[in-house]
Amino acid sequence: MATGTINYGTRAAFGTVSNMNSLANDNSKPFTHVDNTSTKALDYEMWLELTLNTTGVSATGFVEVYLLEGQVSGSGDTTDGIDMSTPTTSDQDANIKNAKKITVLTANANSQVVRWHGRLCDYIANVPNFWGLLIRNMSGAAFASSGHDAQVVPLKYDSA
Repeated sequence: MATGTINYGTRAAFGTVSNMNSLANDNSKPFTHVDNTSTKALDYEMWLELTLNTTGVSATGFVEVYLLEGQVSGSGDTTDGIDMSTPTTSDQDANIKNAKKITVLTANANSQVVRWHGRLCDYIANVPNFWGLLIRNMSGAAFASSGHDAQVVPLKYDSA
């Protein structure tokens, strides 16, 4: 009988994490997409660390994390037409229509570091060719000007 093991790939940063620097309240921006066309991973682990501002954060603040999917690189065939191959630095709030909200994080204290860890296949059945995250800041204040991190690890399954 075959035995299966998880093969963890190399942990890497999402592209354009700098999009989170000073992200204004009630604004959204994506990271650069993950290209699964050559990796062909069956799942991905994700980690986020978002640093809130030192002042002005609301006691009822939160951060929304959305999943963007695409079959091609660029904006032609991606969720809500949001370009993940060369993410814009402009607010994408008005474009969010069908993006899948995958989590809402409590972000209610000045200087808080909001942390989250998840697996992609907890939210979708199959990994698309291209996928990425869109972050919506609803903390009540702009994010800090630095100190953000977003990482991803491909997961494959080996059988012996």
